[in-house]
Amino acid sequence: MQQWPDRARGRTWRAAYRACRDALDGWRTAREARTAFVKAARTAGLLVTGR
Repeated sequence: MQQWPDRARGRTWRAAYRACRDALDGWRTAREARTAFVKAARTAGLLVTGR
């Protein structure tokens, strides 16, 4: 959370943050949290995809 760029803390970041916290608390699966995290990273331009 502390190293995510401020400029990229929009709606998808908030959803990913919530999904990750929910997964830690047992309310969501790790797969759901990962999916939300990857979406937020792509939206922020932080994820480099393979060929």
